[in-house]
Amino acid sequence: MTGGEILIECLKAQGVRCIFGQPGTQNIAIYDALLRYGEGTIEHYLVRHEYSATIMADGFARSTGEVGVALTVPGPGASNASTGLLEAYTDCIPVLLMTGQGHTQHSHRDQGKMFHGLDQMRFFEPLTKFCGSAKTVRDIPDLIESAFYAMRTGRPGPTMLEFPMDVILGEDKVKLPAKIRRPIDKRTDETAIQRAVQQISSAKRPLILAGSAVLHAGARPALQKLAEKLQAP
Repeated sequence: MTGGEILIECLKAQGVRCIFGQPGTQNIAIYDALLRYGEGTIEHYLVRHEYSATIMADGFARSTGEVGVALTVPGPGASNASTGLLEAYTDCIPVLLMTGQGHTQHSHRDQGKMFHGLDQMRFFEPLTKFCGSAKTVRDIPDLIESAFYAMRTGRPGPTMLEFPMDVILGEDKVKLPAKIRRPIDKRTDETAIQRAVQQISSAKRPLILAGSAVLHAGARPALQKLAEKLQAP
């Protein structure tokens, strides 16, 4: 399988349903794999500007509780998308930005490619929970797993991965992941829970203020049951 095909299969295993992006020279091989391996499983939404890709991925993540995925070209395309990624970082929203990149031997060098050779690792490190670059085809499954683990554990937040053209076009044999289960954070503070129960039980006019963590934890049904039981807005 090619690196692009492996990438799409890994995204499918993580439950990705849609990608917001814009094709270009450095990521066109990913789009080719998406067309052949993602058809009927992963929907693509074409944007007019890379800024819109991460903003739309952010909105998707907020409304569904799933990871939002954006796809751009490197350099100016990736930097255009950084505003939406910073928004996701500020509000703890799980958004994955995937970008293409020049050939590995030319990565982070001009090589006549204008400014598409931006050192994206240094650029995005302050804006993400995890960022990585595939050096070989075999790196792809581990990078995808690391990015999604970072987005789904602790405080949610964005991640960024870059895929050089020769890696996406290259071929190798790798073990594709089975369907990935979300990691469960089992840490609880029993004392705090009991204190909250007592305060809620004694409240005369309870009001619930719920943040996005409820959505990302998959606790919306439990919150709804609590609100109905308390008859609280």
